Amino acid sequence: MKNTQILEILFPVLLIFCFACGQANERSAKIFPSEESFVPDTTYTAFCGDTLKRIDKIIEGFNVKFSMIEANEKVYRHGVDWEGKKLLIEYCDRYIDLLISHDGIEVLPELRITKSFFSDIIPENEIQKLTITFFDIIHFSDSGIEFLIDICEPDTDICYPIDILVTQKGEIIITKRDVEEYY
Repeated sequence: MKNTQILEILFPVLLIFCFACGQANERSAKIFPSEESFVPDTTYTAFCGDTLKRIDKIIEGFNVKFSMIEANEKVYRHGVDWEGKKLLIEYCDRYIDLLISHDGIEVLPELRITKSFFSDIIPENEIQKLTITFFDIIHFSDSGIEFLIDICEPDTDICYPIDILVTQKGEIIITKRDVEEYY
């Protein structure tokens, strides 16, 4: 008798749940269309070309100069506003110009760092959606200068945190940072 009562209660609940799941999938398909069929109602355009950050530091004999600059290339992201209108949002891609000397001797001549610099770490099908969002010095030591760079999809938490070590001899060592270590 108890099994029958449980089924009488459980069966309608399962039907409602299954119906709701089907509705949710249909709605999400309408709100988030595939990229191939995406025709935006509105495009938000980015105006690029600004220097976002400029650093010139002398620490422990190292002179580090870098700038984070918006490139004229753009990164695009699809979105939906609060009214359900489809958006195409443009973001400026960015690059870093880096120059390092140690005790007056040039260690690293000016180096332009773009996201393609990390094509060994970032999957090819994702790199065009990403831009450099953060770059800074995180550590000085006798072995060199360690930088952290974040390459992220704009307005998301999809990021590739990467360590860059520039030795006193100008060697560049790139390491993908463990995400759990990063956060």
